[in-house]
Amino acid sequence: MTWDTRLDPFGKLLPGKSWDDQPGMDPGEQEYLLAVIDRPIAIHRCLAEVAGDLSAGAMLTELSALEQERGCDWLDVDEAEWTHRLGLSPAQQHATRRKLVRLGFLEEKLFGNVSRVHFRLVWPALDAALRQQSQQRVAYGDMTNH
Repeated sequence: MTWDTRLDPFGKLLPGKSWDDQPGMDPGEQEYLLAVIDRPIAIHRCLAEVAGDLSAGAMLTELSALEQERGCDWLDVDEAEWTHRLGLSPAQQHATRRKLVRLGFLEEKLFGNVSRVHFRLVWPALDAALRQQSQQRVAYGDMTNH
């Protein structure tokens, strides 16, 4: 449904508008507004630092939020959902997941005959890495990254 952008809430023609104008929003303006008001991506800084980059930090942040929302250990998140949530292309998603698996922070598993990958955060490994990072920060006197 498109709104008639020529009219006020009472159905009267807005000042500067004409009945000859198009009733809807310019497609370029609509795309611009949708991009500007799109949902922001939040990243826990400590997760980005311990994982080594923003994409990995974003994925860890999002997985921890999904884990809490859904109340389960194994999460089913497809490529389209990752793209929507994080703006990562499928290639970026796969590279980030491989990195997180290599670091020991993420497990992947196929369930049954389904070809979709399920994910689980490895909290003991992540917690140990975060604690080690904090200890290194204290040892080197770098307490500015809080």
